Amino acid sequence: MGLIRTVKLAVPLWVKELIWKVAHPANKANKRIVYESVLPSSNRITKNSDSEKRCFIIGGGPSINLMDLTPLNHEHCMAVNRGFLLKNKGLHRVDFYGLSDVNAYREYGHLIPADFAKHFCIFGAIPWARTDIENLSVFSMYSPQAPKKFMSKGFFQFNLNQPVAHTYSVVLQMLQVAVFAGFRDIYIIGVDNDFSGTNMHFYPDSTTEKHNMKIWGLNPSPDNEEAFRQAYLILKPLGINLYNAGVGGKLTALPRVEFKELF
Repeated sequence: MGLIRTVKLAVPLWVKELIWKVAHPANKANKRIVYESVLPSSNRITKNSDSEKRCFIIGGGPSINLMDLTPLNHEHCMAVNRGFLLKNKGLHRVDFYGLSDVNAYREYGHLIPADFAKHFCIFGAIPWARTDIENLSVFSMYSPQAPKKFMSKGFFQFNLNQPVAHTYSVVLQMLQVAVFAGFRDIYIIGVDNDFSGTNMHFYPDSTTEKHNMKIWGLNPSPDNEEAFRQAYLILKPLGINLYNAGVGGKLTALPRVEFKELF
């Protein structure tokens, strides 16, 4: 009797995107309550695995250029979006990396180094097609069609087997991961919450990023500010402390601490 061999074929990105579009018709796209990835939801992060520890969640604001990040190589860190470019700022690797923007994934998802993070987290409708990333956690996310599930409205997701709160910043999505992992002192840096400048990141904005912000037609600053304020009010009674350890910027919802004094 001959042996039957199973051959595992890599599915091209365009095929996965086509499958996703068929499953989510355009006329229903704006009515979906939950955004889901083309991959099944999965959580590879152990609850309270980092209990009582501190971590730093790093945004992509221009203020990063004013900071020396080398002390963070000995800390638990989370980076987002083009955060892998923080290698050029002295931060060589992080514990967690997060991405939730479909356009961002299409533009530079293939550039994310597979060894940049211990855990990779994607949120919402990311058409993920890479097969070289280990420890990938896939989270669904509430859409704007679920107004009661906005973090700015006081919703915070503690159970990552359920959709995370809707926000306009992947840093806030990663905050829910940080709490799930058990971190108690959480420092935010690089979240300037200011979209009025000509360049909105610590690296030169790409043509695609500038175009996306233009067609987005939304200033996320007020919602971000309120979302951080609500998160602070929800987490403080639980003994989870949020701080803004960044330099400059317009985020005022969190108490300020001096970054240099933390080491």
